[in-house]
Amino acid sequence: ANNDFTGTLALTGGAVQVRDVNTVTLAGATTSGPLSVTAATGLTVTGAVNTGNTSDSTLSTTSGNLVLNAPVGNTTGTTTLNALGATSQISQLNTGVVSAGALNVTTGGSFADLSFANNAVSKLGASDLGTTGNLFLLNTGPLTVTGTVKAANITLNTSGPLAINGALTAQAAASSLVQLTTTGA
Repeated sequence: ANNDFTGTLALTGGAVQVRDVNTVTLAGATTSGPLSVTAATGLTVTGAVNTGNTSDSTLSTTSGNLVLNAPVGNTTGTTTLNALGATSQISQLNTGVVSAGALNVTTGGSFADLSFANNAVSKLGASDLGTTGNLFLLNTGPLTVTGTVKAANITLNTSGPLAINGALTAQAAASSLVQLTTTGA
C-alpha cells in the first residue's frame, strides 16, 4: 500500500520496500536484501544506500526528479534508477557515486545525467530515456553495455575498456549523437 508521509527516511533491515505519495528524502539505507523506494513527487538521496554484496536496489519517482547526493548501490547487484514523469530528471552531485554490477536507467523522456561522479558500473543494461531524454554516464573501470539503451543522445565515458554487447539507439532527429570515450585498453 502507499504510505502518506513527508520528510526524511533512514532505512535498515532485510528486504525493504517503500512507496510514498509525497516527496521523500532518503537519508540512507543499509539492507541485507533488495531495496525499493518509490516517491511520487521527488526523491533525494542524502545518505549512503547500500544493499549488501549482491542485493538489488531500485530508486524511483513517478512524477518528480531523482537526485543522488550520496553513494548508491553495491559492486555486484543491479541498481535501477527511474524518473518516470514526462519532465522528471535523474541527476547526481560528485558525492552521489553509483556502484553497480548492472545499472538500468529509465526516464519519461528527460535526461539522466550521471556525469558528476566517478561511478563504478560494470554493466549498463536496458535503459530507456525516450526520444527526447539524454543519457550521460561517467564511469571508472571497465564498462560493458549489455542491454538496449535508447535515448535522444547517449554519452558514455569510462576510464577502462568499453565493450558494446547491446544496442545503443540514439532515437531523436538526424542530429542525434552517440559519443563513446574510453581512456582504458
